[in-house]
Amino acid sequence: MASAGSAGSPAMKMLSPQSVVIATAAVGLAGQEGRIMRHTVKYAVPYLILLGTVTWCAPLLLPQLVPS
Repeated sequence: MASAGSAGSPAMKMLSPQSVVIATAAVGLAGQEGRIMRHTVKYAVPYLILLGTVTWCAPLLLPQLVPS
């Protein structure tokens, strides 16, 4: 569970409105936050689905990796 949390936090950081606003201000794209969020969601959602699938399947397929 700890590794799933560590892997999932970057995805949520990509979708964090605060991070997007800071990044757009830093590179001079202020006012285009919505466009950047739309493009970011295209990558973050599949990543989260893949991560959730791996996290759910790993204990079922490789039970020796799960401490008891």
